Amino acid sequence: MRVLITGTSGFIGRALAADMAADHEVVCLSRQPTEVAGVEVVVGDFTRGEDLHRLDRWDFDALVHLGA
Repeated sequence: MRVLITGTSGFIGRALAADMAADHEVVCLSRQPTEVAGVEVVVGDFTRGEDLHRLDRWDFDALVHLGA
């Protein structure tokens, strides 16, 4: 399953992304550059359309929204 997670610069988002990456393909959208093993991070803001368009190359099965 391919999952998009927002808010991975926070404690919960980063922990969830790392845990889910063991069994799923995880892509994260974060306003801050963040490193999570096994996860592709896209730096951007979910309120900006041009940042969201950078996610168009993936077809996500699920979204976990933890961004503020």
